[in-house]
Amino acid sequence: MAQGKGATRQAYFLTDPNKYGRFKKMSRIVLTHPNPDATPVRNQSLVTSDIALFTNLTTMTICNNTLTGKSLRNICLCPTLSTVTVNNCAVPYLPGQMAKLERLEHLDVSFNEITFIPDAVCKLPKLKTLKARGNRVTTLKSIKSLKHSNMTVLDLSENFVETVAPKDNQSPTLRDLDLSSNRLRSFSMKASDWPELRSLSCSDNKMTSFTIMFRVRKAGEGKLSRLLLSSNRLIKIPNTVYDLRDLEILDISNNLIDLVPGNIRGLSKLSSLDVRRNRLKALTLDIFCMPNLTSLDLSHNMLVRANYDAQTGPGVQLSEALKSLDLSYNRFPDIPTIVILLRGLEKLDLSHNEITKSELELPENGPDKRKEGTKLKTLNLGGNKLQNLPLVWWSKLSQLTELDLSGNDISVIPPEVVNISQNCNVNLAGNPLQEPPYSVCRWGFSAISDFYKDLSEGEDTFCSLNVLVVGARDSGKTVLVHAIRRSEARFVSWVPQPTIGVEITDFELQMPDQNTEQMSEMDAFLGGLPASKCPCDKLNVRTWDFSGDPSYSGFYRFLPASTRLVLLVTDLSRFTPDSFAVNVESWFTNVSSLLRSPVVIPVATHLDVITGEDVIQSRCRTLLRLLMELTQRRALEIRTALSEAKVSLNIHGGELAREKVAELEGILKTQPVVYSSVFSVSAITGRGIEALKQIIRKCAINPKMVPEVTRTLPKSWLVVRDGIRKETMPVVNVQYFRESLLSLVPSGLIQSQVKVIASYFKETGDVVYFPDIPGMEDDVILRPSWLVEKLSAVIRHDMEKTLSWPLEGKKDCLRKLGVSKKDFFRMRREVSEKAWLDSRLVKCLWEEPPETYNRVLMTIIEQFSLGCKVVSMETVQLQDRTSSDVPDKATKARAFTQKEAVKVMFPFYLWNERPVELNQAWPKKCPLTSQEVSVTYRLQGSSTTGTFRSLIVRYRLIKPKVEFLHMWRDGAVFKREADNRAFTFLMTVESARETSGTLALSVRTGKSREALQAVWEVLLPLLMEVERLFAQLTGARVDRYSSCPRCRQPSFIGQWTHPEAARTSGGTVCSHCKDRVELGYLVPPRDVTSVTNPEDGRTAVVTELDEPKPHTSVNDSVTATQ
Repeated sequence: MAQGKGATRQAYFLTDPNKYGRFKKMSRIVLTHPNPDATPVRNQSLVTSDIALFTNLTTMTICNNTLTGKSLRNICLCPTLSTVTVNNCAVPYLPGQMAKLERLEHLDVSFNEITFIPDAVCKLPKLKTLKARGNRVTTLKSIKSLKHSNMTVLDLSENFVETVAPKDNQSPTLRDLDLSSNRLRSFSMKASDWPELRSLSCSDNKMTSFTIMFRVRKAGEGKLSRLLLSSNRLIKIPNTVYDLRDLEILDISNNLIDLVPGNIRGLSKLSSLDVRRNRLKALTLDIFCMPNLTSLDLSHNMLVRANYDAQTGPGVQLSEALKSLDLSYNRFPDIPTIVILLRGLEKLDLSHNEITKSELELPENGPDKRKEGTKLKTLNLGGNKLQNLPLVWWSKLSQLTELDLSGNDISVIPPEVVNISQNCNVNLAGNPLQEPPYSVCRWGFSAISDFYKDLSEGEDTFCSLNVLVVGARDSGKTVLVHAIRRSEARFVSWVPQPTIGVEITDFELQMPDQNTEQMSEMDAFLGGLPASKCPCDKLNVRTWDFSGDPSYSGFYRFLPASTRLVLLVTDLSRFTPDSFAVNVESWFTNVSSLLRSPVVIPVATHLDVITGEDVIQSRCRTLLRLLMELTQRRALEIRTALSEAKVSLNIHGGELAREKVAELEGILKTQPVVYSSVFSVSAITGRGIEALKQIIRKCAINPKMVPEVTRTLPKSWLVVRDGIRKETMPVVNVQYFRESLLSLVPSGLIQSQVKVIASYFKETGDVVYFPDIPGMEDDVILRPSWLVEKLSAVIRHDMEKTLSWPLEGKKDCLRKLGVSKKDFFRMRREVSEKAWLDSRLVKCLWEEPPETYNRVLMTIIEQFSLGCKVVSMETVQLQDRTSSDVPDKATKARAFTQKEAVKVMFPFYLWNERPVELNQAWPKKCPLTSQEVSVTYRLQGSSTTGTFRSLIVRYRLIKPKVEFLHMWRDGAVFKREADNRAFTFLMTVESARETSGTLALSVRTGKSREALQAVWEVLLPLLMEVERLFAQLTGARVDRYSSCPRCRQPSFIGQWTHPEAARTSGGTVCSHCKDRVELGYLVPPRDVTSVTNPEDGRTAVVTELDEPKPHTSVNDSVTATQ
């Protein structure tokens, strides 16, 4: 295939003189095989002897083909070649005819089956670079005549070299030698045999010894400046390293080294030292006294001390060149004093230690460099145990621009921070912030400063509480809310309709004086806090009563982030230990994933149908016991997973492992607190209702459990909230919102605070505001109840029952939008058959909202993956037909036309079963006869069904578009095109419980390496959508697996979409079927060969295809595609 500008065609290029005759002056040709499923042409050389006709050819690239010896010999017919690349072509040897390539400068034969490099290659007069990565070379002796070559770069990484001895080989010109990822156990060489060697890499081997031997040292002997010894088995820094006086870069990371001796100071030219992932426990001053050292990485060790020593410190000249110091993932209990004495330091990483104190105590005899100023610009203290801001130290860091304090225990940012420079970007995520709230802190220190300034002009108490009410279907949640809402005891005998989505209810609770004697049990649960008078006379309560159907999980995204109090409702009349997993555990797990440190109050209902008080008490004790065991088991599982993640982090490292550790640490810190007894209540008799109200009041005034209620806010902010609640319009733009705020607060509200205030009231549930969502930046929803009401009108189980002709109260709307009775019933059928709801019906169900409201609602539906627009063609009847009583055929044809119709696809309507015709093409359990790449996500803490429905919407919106062939309640088959090839995917979900299960994504492939490459290229973007969706599931735990292509079991842990994902080769054994599986089916293959246009000359890409088609050229360039 030849690539250039213009149109694209298929062609046999080098096998037909009539095709390539006009391109003989091209300077660059790339040979590849983009159609791995095509049957190769037998008895035909990919490169024929006619290649000699290309007299200007300088670059030849061959990738992913099976070359014959004849093809390799034919390449040598082009003496003008200066660069030859033959990658992944199963080449067993290099022919002697390569001696003819006297102009060859760069030769790359990586990923073949070569065992030696012949004399003919090494003696090429102009050869400078030889890359033989990923072959079968076992010793340096296999590089024949190396000492007679002029090579400067030799890459033998990923081969089978086991030892390097002084007599193996030598080179007077070689400057760069790469032996990484071999099987080296020892390395020994004479410096005099490699006089020009500048860079040596022996990383990722099994070396226990490393030696470079010198004679009586001569000037210029041993010029090594870069030495990489990472990922070996060295127990100390080899003594020979200290003799490398010209060394500038030294990497000894991921070994077993426990000491960096003082000899290291002898390496006066060293600029970069990497000692991470070793076993260092202490440091001396020597490592900080190297005059030219600019970067030092000591992360992932066991360091507990790196302080200035008053006894040995005086007289020691600390380095002023050191700019970057990484001490992360160690065991420092406080900030080492040495770091502030390094005057030139610009970047310091102390994250993930055990630092509790943020201030420094310098030794009495130590040089106080703080008087001379510091150049520190970036400081990372994330993942420690800090409880206070390092204000004193921070105030002296005048040049600091980045400060990371995430993942600590900081709860209060004091007002003194106003006096500190606000030019510094501060990350406070993952802290239990209470003052000011995180929704203020996330906007930076300017917002915090404005908050405290507003607070100084007048303050008041928030006195509002959000309560989440969850439980299984028919557990009595709605009746319970109405019973709590009443100010006086009344009997509740009505049976409400099932909740659709969520029902929001506002009411007030009086806050009487607390009685310490009567509330002793509650006070013990609340942490033993002394009873005090609540600053609020009345408590504004907003309950979020969610449907007991887990299919409505999408509505949880509108739950305020400040929600802490949860009523977990259980129907005690139907409760058994066997039903605990479905009716209680699943909802408890969901709550634990959604909220940060929730307070869960178990409530038992339907007592009136239970005979005997002893039965009630027995079931309540069983319910509480199972809840406590569940809490302990969940915490134990997270701690175990955290321990395993830390072990993986220490062994393998990488950003991926760090993210996993940080995620699990965050989940562990925000575990739910379960009340110590079950509240048994009856909405009919009023039993237990007052006690339940009392515990709600008690939790509300406890700032440790529910910080929002007793929070002190600027009085102007509360005036704004009262104005929001009086506003009649449900949706306003930011400009109107700003003008309203300015009119409510005449003293002059800073306009920059408008978004801060909107974000805070979004967190408290007073407004809905999404400044980060495209299309929603300028819209503020002032009534959350209006939003959930409109969404519940179109996202509901009984939609087909709701759509009865004519719609109740909507007949005028249907007539206005031109919906006839026939159209109506056709639209109704589309609901069950295609999960489509016509946009005209949507408008009528929403009571014809203004266009602005309609746009806001549709944007939310698409952005939260609840549904998406679909444009379809449908046949409609023309209004201006002829008046003929008996129209002819032409008239009949003109009486109808095709018209675009806008539908809204709601995966929520998918309730049909898996199509029978798919069982043979995609069997559920039977092993497949053809190969398949399949990835599986195991999800805990979120609904897999809800996740599947969200993915349906996301895949509808991505480009290139996905064509769905079949969809059902727990799966879909869809097709996607890439590189003019169609790939068919199967996506299925299986729910083990309401909030756990698996999601699998599979695609068929051929058996060649190229087929796997193409499959992964089209699969990875889809997996990225899954990852982005999971990133929004707060607290949900996700395990990723690759499935065996033979038994289809999720056998192999995978992290395919991360930038640090493994790109390994070889094979492994399935733990289920015990068959060996090529890793290409489990992780993405190696590098994808890319074809680029040359800077000068033309580029030709040659390929073998099944059916050649006529070839054309545009602008003297050749292009081809499938």
